Amino acid sequence: MPHPHEMRRQEAVEALAFDFARAGRPRFQTNKICDNCGTRIYERVYFHCSEGCDIDFCQDCHQKSQEVLDACLSRSGDPDRESMHARLWWVIDTVERIGGFVLHTSAAARGALARELAFEWSTEMFEQLVQAAVDVVNAKVVHVQDVKDGDIKSDERFWHAVGWLQFLYSANSLPCETHKLDEQGTRGPKVEYERFILEGINKCEPISEFKRWQHHQSAKVPGTCSPWSASGPRATSALS
Repeated sequence: MPHPHEMRRQEAVEALAFDFARAGRPRFQTNKICDNCGTRIYERVYFHCSEGCDIDFCQDCHQKSQEVLDACLSRSGDPDRESMHARLWWVIDTVERIGGFVLHTSAAARGALARELAFEWSTEMFEQLVQAAVDVVNAKVVHVQDVKDGDIKSDERFWHAVGWLQFLYSANSLPCETHKLDEQGTRGPKVEYERFILEGINKCEPISEFKRWQHHQSAKVPGTCSPWSASGPRATSALS
């Protein structure tokens, strides 16, 4: 998911020292860490969100992100970058809306939907559905740390997407709880549990996020993520 605002070129002024390990190139005082690769930025030029979000890219990551977007445009056959962004945000919006709808239905309706997904859908279709949900949550979880402290729980729709992923995780486990008379033992999950791993969490800053959570403990679990499961009030976490 691209950052929704323009990333504007910035130039550091103060040179700290020469880094002889990097062919004698100077190191600049930016006080910035790249939000993509997670390394401290010592280059003169870096990129910062034009709207003031706490997002910074080093030169290499900014260039790579543009190459990824250009590749997406090339594959889609649509040269309009704004159109591509609109499609990406449509996917995110759709996943969040589905999550919000499912979370607010009755336990019986959620159970019926979970059984439909677990036993009637083909494995290939279910896997694609899971991948779409994982991709959206992966993309958004990286930006959770961009939200200002006083507004940490404002993105309710993010938690709808997380709840939808948790629902799919619970539905995925339903085959483990059933077996036919002619089967030896129980079945495994519909797809491997590894498909639910969120790699985006690795790009968050755990110490700073923990400190922010300590300061705003009332925001740690929004109401939309209260315990539930695909079949009733038993919770199974997709994030553990």
